[in-house]
Amino acid sequence: MTTQIDSLVLSKSLALVEKTKRRVVQIDTAAFPTHSSDIARNLLLAAIESLGNKVFWEAMNPEALYHALIQIQSLVERVEASTSDHISWPLVSYCDHFWKLLFPNGDREIFYSVFAEHNYGISSFTHRLRLLLESVLPPVEIDRILGKQHLYCLQIASLEDENLPLYANIGHEFGHALYWSKENDLFLIFKAEFQNTISLISSGFTKTNPSISKRLTIRMVWALKSIATELFCDLVGSMIAGPAFLLSLYEMGWGTDHNSWSTKLSPKDSNIRAYPSFAFRLGCVKAHLNLAKFAEELRVKFESLPDTLGDEFHSRLVKLPGKIPEELQAKLTSLRNRRKALNKVGEHVTDIPDDHIADHVSVRPAGDGDAKAIEQALENNLLELKQSLENFVRRCSKEILFVLRDQKAFDDVSGSQVFELIRRLDADILPNIIPDDTDPLLGIPATFATILNASALFRMHVLMVRDGNFNTEEINRQIQKVEQLTAKAFEVSYIQHDFNAWKHHKPT
Repeated sequence: MTTQIDSLVLSKSLALVEKTKRRVVQIDTAAFPTHSSDIARNLLLAAIESLGNKVFWEAMNPEALYHALIQIQSLVERVEASTSDHISWPLVSYCDHFWKLLFPNGDREIFYSVFAEHNYGISSFTHRLRLLLESVLPPVEIDRILGKQHLYCLQIASLEDENLPLYANIGHEFGHALYWSKENDLFLIFKAEFQNTISLISSGFTKTNPSISKRLTIRMVWALKSIATELFCDLVGSMIAGPAFLLSLYEMGWGTDHNSWSTKLSPKDSNIRAYPSFAFRLGCVKAHLNLAKFAEELRVKFESLPDTLGDEFHSRLVKLPGKIPEELQAKLTSLRNRRKALNKVGEHVTDIPDDHIADHVSVRPAGDGDAKAIEQALENNLLELKQSLENFVRRCSKEILFVLRDQKAFDDVSGSQVFELIRRLDADILPNIIPDDTDPLLGIPATFATILNASALFRMHVLMVRDGNFNTEEINRQIQKVEQLTAKAFEVSYIQHDFNAWKHHKPT
């Protein structure tokens, strides 16, 4: 029997249906950087049309409908924020390229958006929409709307939407989608590598908390699985972006405790989230990157350059009558110091601190009755856990990712090529071309990973050589210049690669 309140809530809901539909229709599809944003928009429109269909009203709970519509607004916001006004088109195009390499069957798609958090996040758009519709529409209608589509949404920090080197973290988020697609295989590796450690911790629970030991063990295993997932995703991120991912991960940890292993418990065990310390994560990534070779190639290339800039400047100074002005002397010193610092740019990745001997564990919320016991267990067995995690990561690399590593797009980043692009950045030239003996004028279009690494390293160099004369305006100008050159290089290089592919395959 329909009550007066039900009638009021239904009327309010139906008005919100119309308002939401108009909001979605007004989104400019021409501004979408990829077609997948249009897929998300069409799914929302189809869902809203069904919610406004009289056929389904009688079986609907008006309050459930109202709640679902309120929650759908957040999905609408993701689509609204996925236009080129917020997202770099060339970067998204490159990311789509890697996404298709990870999922060559085309059964999973992704669109890109921004959010206020200073972080990156990926989620299943279709799964979220399905959950919201389950409370108001029949299963047959939901299946008609969504079918078997797997559409993901990757959200990036709006605060850093121009910090392109930090986008290396996107590879980590792709790792989550890859983990979900291979979860059964990965869980077998996890189970094999953690079996002894879990048994050890479980025995400790049985001795100290026999009545709740099973519950504690289950919740602890969910935490370990979450940690293992993060390390797998780091592995994918480093495979896509190379040393730039290490720099990006390092920067994401600025302002935090690098030695803290954090766990956030939840009433629903599958929602437990846990993260290893940044120091341990950085160490795991370093172990799977050939950083020594990369840094050595950079060093050799830079040290082979003559100090022509400093020598030329000095030769002009000595020809001046009288004593060389202090201001000019300081300029010469600054130029030579800058060159010395550039020679050591590879050390920005090799010298990233990854000492995790002082690691400690934090489990929250403190009000959860199991938090203290789980925290103590993780703390007491941290060495064993680290060993299990390192074995897990090693096996994932060999058994899960080996097929992808054979593809050219995932080759190790060349220090020699990154050197060429850093030289261009240092001269305020677009870092999009690698010089080639066969074509010294045009050269070879740089790859995404090469541009990303050159930009990340040079940006770190700019931050490091800041002197006392740099104010907030100047340091921001220097960083903006690097990022603008990088953004343009992504665009030009992508177009060059696209043109070369077209020229190679066009009919003769």
